[in-house]
Amino acid sequence: MAARAEAARLGCDFLGEVPLDIAIRTSSDAGEPIVAAQPDSLYGQAYRTIAANVRDKLGGAARPAPRIVMQ
Repeated sequence: MAARAEAARLGCDFLGEVPLDIAIRTSSDAGEPIVAAQPDSLYGQAYRTIAANVRDKLGGAARPAPRIVMQ
């Protein structure tokens, strides 16, 4: 919430927020981003929302995300 207020104070766009949770750190430490490990979770959705906001701010066209395969 402080980041949202600071963005408003600075006149910057607020792109989103990610909740702090051990699942994010655990999956990242294991080498699997939370968006890949739990794409439908609250955390995965938070990252996708931020990515969509960045894309929209950059004027990018909506298109399907690439399929990322980790072996």
